[in-house]
Amino acid sequence: MQPLDLVVLGGYLADVLAFGARFSRRQWSVRDYFLSGRQIPWWALLGSIVATETSTVTLISVPGYAFGGDLTFLQLAFGYVVGRIVVAGVLLPRLFQGDLMTAYQPLTARFGVGVGRLSASVFLLTRSLSDGFRLFATGFVLSAVLATLPASEGVSSALLPGVDGSTALLVLSVGLIGMTTLAYTLLGGMTAVILSDVVQLVVYMSDAVVVGLVLLAEIPGGWGEVMALARPAGKLVIFDFGLDLTRSYTFWSGLIGGMFLTTGTHGPIRCSCSATSAVGHRARPAEHSSGAGSWCSSSSPSFWRSA
Repeated sequence: MQPLDLVVLGGYLADVLAFGARFSRRQWSVRDYFLSGRQIPWWALLGSIVATETSTVTLISVPGYAFGGDLTFLQLAFGYVVGRIVVAGVLLPRLFQGDLMTAYQPLTARFGVGVGRLSASVFLLTRSLSDGFRLFATGFVLSAVLATLPASEGVSSALLPGVDGSTALLVLSVGLIGMTTLAYTLLGGMTAVILSDVVQLVVYMSDAVVVGLVLLAEIPGGWGEVMALARPAGKLVIFDFGLDLTRSYTFWSGLIGGMFLTTGTHGPIRCSCSATSAVGHRARPAEHSSGAGSWCSSSSPSFWRSA
């Protein structure tokens, strides 16, 4: 890791914090914090949905899985599209009825406070576990990068006495990312979250394109050689219409399983619903932008990057 890399990393984190601080001046009430005055443009919501579909876990695991097998797991995308059409057409319109700020208000109104609180508690518990794993993976990558700096583990051990150098560096990396995310979220509310998602989408998609081109240029024979090796090895197989229940991925399991999976995760999830509610009624078609975002997140290069 070169000094310039460290400057870029530090500058990026500082810019994210400044981003959140800028929007903190627009938060005058809880409603402004969660709904951003319903002034979020539809294109920002679309970009936020696509950005939040991927995490460090995705970027690390999916290319490795595709390299070790084939591309049949991409059949899940067809189920995702169907499930998100259901979410956008059936569930999201409820968020534009009245002045809802969370997905749990309809549950509370219909089934009582106990059900609403139980649903929110289950979400917070399960989401904390899943996001904790994602945060750990992100910290793991950052610590691996920082470990290339001279004396980085020594400094980490000095800050956390009694802890192994590599472990201390990992703990500090997780803490740095967690505190940065917490800070800009608390400062800027839903506006900062959605717009920072858009910025990060542009950053990681641009980086992915550049990295892909650089790697392709390093392969003797270029794209033609890649295809010549991958096709005979069966690496490019996407569709499997068989009915063998022992296979991990078939078209039918992807269609049915993906549909129920995405309906369950994107229908009641508090983050997606709150973000959608922040879009202005004039764009109503926030439902449409959400549907478009759902389609893009299933068929965009960010999902198909493993190919």
